[in-house]
Amino acid sequence: DGAMNIVHNCLDKYIGTPTESRTAVIWEGEYGETRALTYGELYRQVNQAANALRGLGLGKGDAVGVYMPMCPEIVVAVLAIAKIGGIFLPLFSGYGVDAVVTRLAGGQAKALFTADGLSRRGKPVAMNPIADQAAAQVPSLAHVIVVNHAGLDAPLTTGRDHWWYELIPQQPEAA
Repeated sequence: DGAMNIVHNCLDKYIGTPTESRTAVIWEGEYGETRALTYGELYRQVNQAANALRGLGLGKGDAVGVYMPMCPEIVVAVLAIAKIGGIFLPLFSGYGVDAVVTRLAGGQAKALFTADGLSRRGKPVAMNPIADQAAAQVPSLAHVIVVNHAGLDAPLTTGRDHWWYELIPQQPEAA
């Protein structure tokens, strides 16, 4: 009858301690840009993302795909999925439509985190069109959350798709 959530051991237990103000995540982009999150900042963002997922009707046992480039938001997404008791479906950012469809359908994913795109060897690579084509082929998929990472055009499907920056930051910071 035990219960444990990995997010407690990775993040939550540091809130209210000196570790809260220490750096938890450091990200460096292809062009040398950097972003860092403290344990406190990460905690608040994970709670906001978890609350957004709950608000979309997701919870324990629901599979959520993560088809994103390496960026700070991927850490937030993975921990938020764990926080709600969801199942994390990792999808390599280089996958094509068929590979994404196979994995999302196989896991009966209800949601997908993705990005507009990424930069690879100095060239923009669109991700949202692949995610969009895949989502159209996975009947269980009800929600797509898109991070504006590369500044690429990413048309959204009304009723299914949500911009990260419109959905996540407006959520409560408490779990």
